[in-house]
Amino acid sequence: MNLVKGDTVIVIAGRDKGKTGVIQKVIPESNRVVVENVNLRKKHKKPTQANPEGGIVEIYAPIENKKLEEITKKIHEVSKQRLEEKEKELQKEKEIAQEKVEAVMQVDDGAGAETSETTEGGEGKTNNKYLFLSRRKARAARIKAKKKADKHKNLQKKRLRIKQAKMEQMQS
Repeated sequence: MNLVKGDTVIVIAGRDKGKTGVIQKVIPESNRVVVENVNLRKKHKKPTQANPEGGIVEIYAPIENKKLEEITKKIHEVSKQRLEEKEKELQKEKEIAQEKVEAVMQVDDGAGAETSETTEGGEGKTNNKYLFLSRRKARAARIKAKKKADKHKNLQKKRLRIKQAKMEQMQS
C-alpha cells in the first residue's frame, strides 16, 4: 500500500483503532507514517536557550503502515463493518467469560458433586459442571461439595436420632 502525505487514513488496529486522520509525514525506511490526531505522545523537554521554560510537549509519534488503511468511501464502510463485527465478537467473549465466572461463584449445595454418573446402559457420563476448571480446582470443588453433602446427611441423621429419642421418652 502506497501512502502519501495528505492522504486520509483510518487506524484498523492498536490503541487508536477507529480514529481517522491526515498523513503529515511518511518514513519509508521503517514503514511508518505520522498521522494527525493518532498516537499522541508526551515528550519532556529540558530548558534550552531556544526554549528557556522547557516542559511537556505533545507530539504525534509514527505508527506502522500495516495498522492503517487508506480511506475511500467503499473502504470506509468496510472498515466500519469490520470494527463493528470485532466489537460484537469481543462482547460475546466477555459474556461467555462472565457466565463461566458466575458458574464458579455459585454456591454448590452438594448436588452433582460426583464427576461421573451412570446411565441406563451403564456408560459413564461426565458432568460438565467442572469441565472448564483446571484439574486441581475441579478436584477441590468436588471435595468441598462432597464434604458439604456429608455434613448435611450427618445433621439429618442426628436430628432423626434426637426425634426418635424424644418419641421413646414420650411413650415410656
